[in-house]
Amino acid sequence: FIATKNFNDKIISVMKRDAAYLIAPDTLFAHQLIAFTQFEFDFAELCARKIRKKIYEEKKAFSNANLLQQVYDEYYQEFVNKLSLYAKQCDLGRKKELLESLHKEILVELNQYKEFCKTCKPTKNRK
Repeated sequence: FIATKNFNDKIISVMKRDAAYLIAPDTLFAHQLIAFTQFEFDFAELCARKIRKKIYEEKKAFSNANLLQQVYDEYYQEFVNKLSLYAKQCDLGRKKELLESLHKEILVELNQYKEFCKTCKPTKNRK
């Protein structure tokens, strides 16, 4: 922990295919749920990138390892709250236009954190 500056490859966003399931009364709703799940994954990746950035900016040579948990807890709570709101707003994908609009916003924001993708190396200039 002490020698590590870049945690991009250590903080990951994962959707486990084996643990996934889909229950829908018809094909249309199944496709809407899949679209919402794709949105959810991108939103989770955005949160992971925000965590990576915050740790990169705040971690100093002798930072306490608790920093990782503190930052994770902060962003996880934000993720859960916002995802719940998004799910309600777009009715789990049934409101297709709203979901597409929200997804575009998330993709734009993801691009703003492109230095903090899993395989990327952020520039040396810290905050």
